[in-house]
Order: sequence, then C-alpha cells, then structure tokens
Amino acid sequence: MKSLNSKWGRKNQLELYMTRGGVPHYLKELNPSQSAAQSIDALCFQPDGALHYEFANIYHALFDHVERHITIIEALASKPQGLTRQSIAEATKLPSGGTLTKYLTDLEESGFIQPMPEWGKARKAVVYRLIDEFSYFYLKWMKGKSTQKAGHWLTVRNFPKWRAWSGYAFEGLCHRHVNKLEEALGISGVHTKIAS
Repeated sequence: MKSLNSKWGRKNQLELYMTRGGVPHYLKELNPSQSAAQSIDALCFQPDGALHYEFANIYHALFDHVERHITIIEALASKPQGLTRQSIAEATKLPSGGTLTKYLTDLEESGFIQPMPEWGKARKAVVYRLIDEFSYFYLKWMKGKSTQKAGHWLTVRNFPKWRAWSGYAFEGLCHRHVNKLEEALGISGVHTKIAS
C-alpha cells in the first residue's frame, strides 16, 4: 500500500478501494503511469479493461443459481442503507423461507453482504447491506452502460450522483473495517454498538 499511497495520495487511494475493494488481483491491474481516475476509467469502462466483465465472472464462479444471488445483490445495491429480510423477499419475489435463507447465507459467507442490527429496533431486527465494493460500484456505474470514451470517470466525478455514491461507498468501507477504525481512534477497549 505504500507505493499506492505515494503515487496517488490517500484520497485517490480511497477512491480506488471504493471502486474495487482490496482484492489483490484488482490492485495488480493498476497502471502506475496513470492517475487513480484514469486507472478506473481504463479498467472498468473500456471494452478491453480487465474489470469490464468481472461482475458476471465473480458470481458465476461462486454460485450455482447465480441469477437469484444477483437479484438479491441488485436489490441491496438499490438501497445502500440496507433492507430487511422481508423487504428483500418483496423486492426479489423470492419466497421468504429457507430458500432465501440459503442465498443470504451464501452471500454473507462469501463477503458480499453483512447483516446489521437496526438502530433502535428489537434485538433480532436486522437489515442486510451490500458491502462488496466492486459489486456496488458495478451496479451503480457500469451495468447496462455501453463502452465509454476515455475520461468518462473524470467527468462523472463532478455529478451529485457521484457524491451520493461515494458517501455510501465510504460508509460501507467503515462498516467493513470498524475494528481497525476503533483501534486507530484508540477506542477499541470501549464497548460500542454498530448499527445501520
């Protein structure tokens, strides 16, 4: 990470993490002669970009009934603050019984989603959040879009939609790394409750 930090600085390093997570395979695809935004542009929005078709590849490699897993991921991406189990069932038209439990468990154990207690609700009330950075980025910015001309990501970063996405993406990073944040803040010994 030192080389990334010296090349792009912390802000741009954070943007790289918010678009692809900390997956080493994705990080090794970075071109050190490009800025962070240029790298995102080339890897994600150009037809020969290494991540242009990655979303489908990931889910097909991991799951059998991939369309159902993706349907849940898409529902969660549309509501970055999270959805209850019942809301997921309604949004996806999947039965709320054991079948949905299996798909949610698959996605949780694979690190794509995270159940979180709802603030101020009963102890067992949880919402599920999409915490996989690349999936959220792909569904927000890449899905259904044709190949873009060079510089697309630099232009997009000026839109309010980008600011909204980056806020939720940053919040997701914080949720995923809450223990490290508590250590860095010197409050790891203090009892805390993390909720959506």
